[in-house]
Amino acid sequence: MNPPVDRGHADYEAQGRVDFWRVYLEHHAAVEAASVEVARADPRFGPIVAAVPEEEMARQSAEGLERLRRAFEANEWDAYEAHLRTQGEAYAAIGVDFAAWHRLIRVAERELTMKLVAQHAGDPARLTRALDAMQAFFARAVTVLHDAFLTRSLAERERIESALRISDMRFRRLAESGLLGVMVCDLHGNISEANETFLEIVGHTRAELEAGEVRWGEMTPPEWEAADLAAIEELEAHGIASPFEKEYFRGDGGRVPVLLCVAMLEAPECICLVLDITQRRQLESVRERARKLELENRRVQEASQLKSEFLANMSHELRTPLNAIIGFAELLHDGAVPPEAPEHREFLGDILTSGRHLLALINDVLDLSKVEAGKLELFPERVALEPLIGEVVSILRTTAANRGVRVQIDVDPALESVELDPSRAKQVLYNYLSNALKFGREDGRVTVRAHAETEDVFRLEVEDDGMGISAADRGRLFVEFQQLDGGASKHHEGTGLGLALTRRLVEAMGGSVGVDSEPGEGSTFFAVLPRRAAKGHALPEPRIFEPAPGAPRILVVEDDARDQTRIAGALTEAGYGVETVSTAAQALARCRETDFAAITLDLLLPDRTGLEVLQAIRAGGRNRDVPVIVITVVTEHGVIGGFAVQDVLPKPVDAGRLVEALDRAGVSTGSGEVWVVDDDAAALAQMTRSLDELGYPHRALDDARHALEALSSTRPAAIVLDRVMPELDGFAFLEQLRMRPEHRRLPVLVWTAKDLSADERARLTEAAQGIVPKTGDLGRGVVEALSSLVPPPPAAPPSAAPPSAAPPSASTKESP
Repeated sequence: MNPPVDRGHADYEAQGRVDFWRVYLEHHAAVEAASVEVARADPRFGPIVAAVPEEEMARQSAEGLERLRRAFEANEWDAYEAHLRTQGEAYAAIGVDFAAWHRLIRVAERELTMKLVAQHAGDPARLTRALDAMQAFFARAVTVLHDAFLTRSLAERERIESALRISDMRFRRLAESGLLGVMVCDLHGNISEANETFLEIVGHTRAELEAGEVRWGEMTPPEWEAADLAAIEELEAHGIASPFEKEYFRGDGGRVPVLLCVAMLEAPECICLVLDITQRRQLESVRERARKLELENRRVQEASQLKSEFLANMSHELRTPLNAIIGFAELLHDGAVPPEAPEHREFLGDILTSGRHLLALINDVLDLSKVEAGKLELFPERVALEPLIGEVVSILRTTAANRGVRVQIDVDPALESVELDPSRAKQVLYNYLSNALKFGREDGRVTVRAHAETEDVFRLEVEDDGMGISAADRGRLFVEFQQLDGGASKHHEGTGLGLALTRRLVEAMGGSVGVDSEPGEGSTFFAVLPRRAAKGHALPEPRIFEPAPGAPRILVVEDDARDQTRIAGALTEAGYGVETVSTAAQALARCRETDFAAITLDLLLPDRTGLEVLQAIRAGGRNRDVPVIVITVVTEHGVIGGFAVQDVLPKPVDAGRLVEALDRAGVSTGSGEVWVVDDDAAALAQMTRSLDELGYPHRALDDARHALEALSSTRPAAIVLDRVMPELDGFAFLEQLRMRPEHRRLPVLVWTAKDLSADERARLTEAAQGIVPKTGDLGRGVVEALSSLVPPPPAAPPSAAPPSAAPPSASTKESP
């Protein structure tokens, strides 16, 4: 029998430490491996352990073993305990809690207990001493670690609380400073909290805020909704949105521009900092006005300089033939040259030539003034192009011969005749051809061409092989009083009015001018003209084609009666409402009075150009952001002059391409169907029967998520929506539907068998056009409410077959 154990004796403790230490050394690697395995499985410890390289882990293990050796063999515990405290504080700082450490210690204690029992099972007294030593060691380690964690946790808590106090103080000072508006809101337009500065910015009272009458969704003008949607997408993806500018409606009906910074707090709640940028906008407006005044002043100075050069040129050009007329007339009047002398007839010829030249100069000036005043009369008639071109070439044959230039004529045989004012067409061609002979290469070649571009327009061009024109100088062509060879040292005669007058004449005939040229490669001046006269006929009167309820209204700006009828017919057939106007003045007046979903615009109008109309629309007003589709005989995109348009379509317009362009712009008439979204098969069947009886086209869907997917490719006339459905209920469906700009005004009727709370009814009333209870006579209440939103088709026959309740397959997402 073993003697009793005296656990208070020093030898007892020393012998126990020695036995425990020997077993610990022998099984250290296995115990450590078991602890590491447990540490790797811990969500906090695991990533840290996995990140430590094996050689570093081996080094730390060796250092720790050396500290333990000194502690057990020399009873020097300070270094080991200091190491434990450092580790405990470090891990506590990064979020590893004390429980994780305690699990590792328990694993090591369990492993070592089994090793001690296996090694000293035959000697209970020795086993007891070793177990006591092990327990004392682990108790000591646990105490040190616990104190380290507690110290660090208290310090960290104090640091965090101090930081929160400072942050709260700073934020409170910011909120109370009067510089920034602060509001706490959700993503649906509601505001739960706001400081006084924000209320002052938007012109509302705190009583209105507390009554729920201040909502950022209702304060946002429609044109800024896209900016809000983009910010919401950023918030949901990243928790913070990039600062952006927008406007709010104020309580007094005015508008205030603001800069917003938004960050998520806890979904769906976010905090928004609001800065009133009215003064900045005013400063920018002042700077913009100053810039425009400076630019206008520069233009006035340039115009003054150009007119001075023009007057100097005109003085020279007019005096030259006048001096010849006066000089020769004096000689004849004084009898210096008798009538029978050969010089007499020659002098009379010189007087006649100079007089004609002087008349041509005066006519140019008068014609230009007539065009500018809108008083130029055109007398279009059917003419053959080849003889007309031949007449102009024969007039300039002497000039061409003097320079040794060969003139070639190339007329498309398919272009037999056109309808235009022949005298004005000759004037245009004369200006082009005389310039080509004047600036072209001597002994060179000039080609006059005429060919059809489309069914409605033809192109008249003059090509020379001269020195060409640089890109910088091409912008000065076709401008009044400007000459590339200007100033006192110019080498060629002329007033600088020829090309400017040409442009005005061509535009008056419903065409456009241009030039293709590169330095050293010659130049080609051209005019694109209508094959049928655009003038001399009455303009069509404005018309209105009433749309179906809810259909988009399109403004058609077109002065040609045939084109106007073609465009309006294509749009009304596609289900749009249409208004037609024939002049720029009518178009701008309607744009001031009515909101349109889109505008189709002809560039060639009788009173102003389409570009001027587009500029006026984009400058401001209720239609400044609507899609504009240009329909013109000149289809190069360059003619748009930098203004934003949805598309450019050629004449004659293709109905399919026009409707596709409107669809791409998000202006669609939809499918005309009424969709019923309900997971109850009996309710679906009853409702579709009711719709059948009234002739409504319809579609039955038993899954709300599939219905949302189908909305990406088509737009119904209205939706009948069940309130309670699996996965996606009526509230979630409406929330996602109304976040899409193209579906914000889509009529929705909610029908439900559930009793609604006041809050639920308010939410549904805000997002839907009506709420109808499900009663015993399913469908009747919905159909009555639906008929006020989407009138049933007149005398529409019932459907031939009951609609399928199967959900539609997901389709590729396109702009509706």
